[in-house]
Amino acid sequence: MRVSLRAPHGERHVRVHPPAPRPKRGHNPPPTCCTACCTVLVSPSTHTRARVCAARPALLRDALVACARCRPDIMPVVRARSAGTKPILPYCAMLLDNVVGYVFSTHIHDTMSVTLRSISIALAVVYIGIMIMLAPTADARRSAVATAVTALLLAISIPVSVYRLLTDADAQQSALGAVNTLTAIMFAAAPLASIRTVLATRDASSLPFTTISMLTVCAASWAVYGVILRNVWIVAPNVMNAILAGVQLALCLLFPGPKRAAASDAGTARTKLE
Repeated sequence: MRVSLRAPHGERHVRVHPPAPRPKRGHNPPPTCCTACCTVLVSPSTHTRARVCAARPALLRDALVACARCRPDIMPVVRARSAGTKPILPYCAMLLDNVVGYVFSTHIHDTMSVTLRSISIALAVVYIGIMIMLAPTADARRSAVATAVTALLLAISIPVSVYRLLTDADAQQSALGAVNTLTAIMFAAAPLASIRTVLATRDASSLPFTTISMLTVCAASWAVYGVILRNVWIVAPNVMNAILAGVQLALCLLFPGPKRAAASDAGTARTKLE
């Protein structure tokens, strides 16, 4: 419509668009996608949003299974009532990685990642507590406590430093993503601390086979998820995790150790008898 406005220097016409019609009471237009699950995307297409929504259930299932990936490795410690020579470093690296990952996931508003990181943090605290309580000697307990405290201080100080030193949201996201990549590599590579012993003895039984297997599957799934989200800071750490876990998995298969080799031979013999 046209509205005539009287101005001091004459008359002019201004085109005013009528307001959009209000929706009827009780009528809600159907949503095109789950908006909450696509908040990290920048102007995503409908096809990309659909792929994100479709990928989430499978990723949630894989990640929930992987959250308990250390349980088969911690149960022998609980049954023996002693941590023995098992290192606490992988569990401390797990705590550090998941705390930094939790802050990063909160920053990009990825609700599913926040939930899974919270579960992993709780499990890491439980594992660390078990390793400290069941340390075989007083010196081993003091060393375990020192390692755990160091990991906790790093987990707290790194995000705080990022938010205090950087004010731009994009810069904060990049810094947190880079740090999360480093902590993820530390977590995935932690079992390789004993690689010299593995190569010298040709026995990889000290490597947590179940943890490594689940880490390989989980990292590969999350790398695909990061590609769908087009977020390099989700792709990078998970690609590195998958590579490192694959190397450790190859070591476990090449040097199974006497116990694993005996169990494998027994399973093969049982299959032949059946």
